[in-house]
Amino acid sequence: RMVNQEGPGSRPNTDHSPTHDILRDLFTVAAKFSYGKFRCGIDVFKVTQRNDKSYDVHWKNLKTGETNKTHAMSVCFHTNRRIGKRRDVDWPGREKFRGECVYGYANEVLPLKFWGKNVIVVGAGAFA
Repeated sequence: RMVNQEGPGSRPNTDHSPTHDILRDLFTVAAKFSYGKFRCGIDVFKVTQRNDKSYDVHWKNLKTGETNKTHAMSVCFHTNRRIGKRRDVDWPGREKFRGECVYGYANEVLPLKFWGKNVIVVGAGAFA
């Protein structure tokens, strides 16, 4: 998820966020931070970097067929990566561990305070 939504209909981050959650996040970002700057129905077909490290973004309007170029100081490419279902890790003697066991999955770590503590991360990947 792009935004930690609050209130009715909010859900924690999961690896398979449904389309309506992603669209809600996009709407929130557009409304709060980028009003009037989002464009839909645009195909970016080429990005070239200038000598000054800025970019030319070549695009096509999918409704009208118009092609054009926009100059930008930075460019971000966002892709949706499907990670799979949650995989819990267990080990012999876990019941003797006196700390907290949480997973990065679904925002479980948000309320934790890590500063000044010994922390171990078990696993790998996006939610480790």
